[in-house]
Amino acid sequence: DHGDVLSVSRELLSVHTVSGGLRRFRLPRKVEVIYDLFNRKVIARDTDNFEVFLPPVSSSLYYTGDASRLSLL
Repeated sequence: DHGDVLSVSRELLSVHTVSGGLRRFRLPRKVEVIYDLFNRKVIARDTDNFEVFLPPVSSSLYYTGDASRLSLL
């Protein structure tokens, strides 16, 4: 429990953190791709979980879904 603020929809996960650090996220289903929308990079493929290091006082936004939709983002 880091006091992070999360917002989740079927294909998006946003997180705001004050303390920063390593975070592990588990999704309710396996997805083809996890993509960092702010930094424009693939984080993971074919998984239902991922780890990221978040800087202190930062916000992140991840797309979690079908790889074919990345070109639409």
